[in-house]
Amino acid sequence: RRELNIRESVAGVEYTAGGVKYKREYFSSYPNQVLVARLTADKPGSYTGKITFSDAHSAKVTAEKNKITASGKLNNGLQFETQVLVLNQGGSVKAEGSEIKFAKADSLTILLGADTDYLGNYEKKWRQEHPHELLNKQLAAAAGKSYESLRSAHVKDHQSLFNRVDLDTGKTAAKIALLGTNERLAAYKGGAKDPELESLFFQYGRYLLIGSSRPGCLPANLQGIWNQKNNAPWHSDYHTNINIQMNYWPAEQTNLAECHEPLIDMIE
Repeated sequence: RRELNIRESVAGVEYTAGGVKYKREYFSSYPNQVLVARLTADKPGSYTGKITFSDAHSAKVTAEKNKITASGKLNNGLQFETQVLVLNQGGSVKAEGSEIKFAKADSLTILLGADTDYLGNYEKKWRQEHPHELLNKQLAAAAGKSYESLRSAHVKDHQSLFNRVDLDTGKTAAKIALLGTNERLAAYKGGAKDPELESLFFQYGRYLLIGSSRPGCLPANLQGIWNQKNNAPWHSDYHTNINIQMNYWPAEQTNLAECHEPLIDMIE
């Protein structure tokens, strides 16, 4: 089972393998500036595996204790770094070569921080300090908090924006509302009435803007900001045409004025 709870901005996966029920939760925390993954199972010692990096930019990958780091420079001189910290409950975690290996862990909390030396200020030649020390501090601060605390702070922050607006388009019949989203979409295309799916689609647009455009950050690009490819379509850039306008159409109308700030700051 895969799910995305847009009211909490938490993604989840549940599955059973070898008689063990596994559960994973993921979220990206604006308050703590880290991505968080939580892996649990209903049987102790069920997690054994490794974490490593692969990229298209010849990053230098190093691992020490329970942290793996990838850092490098693009052909335009922009420096980047990603750090992943692995916190285990039970079992063991160790660095081996450029990998982090974990064995027989009961559960894992994985923290990821990433940044560049980009600065939106032409007077300083678009550059700031290398992000290494900032990432060290952010991961150390997050590691000092429980998973529950990180999750609670994230949900509270997200809902301070998301919960400002509700859209009531009517009630969906229970037999349809209980279907998976993919099944509801198929039924809707076939003519089934599903007003709550329309509300969900409306809120999904707000969820995407909240997750892609927050004060102090760059505005949403053609992929929002989340892109799963090393070579993104259109380079995840900004097209000063209707594309970037469409990202921000719902900002003011759906009470997300703060999410509009990054675009306004860039234009100014």
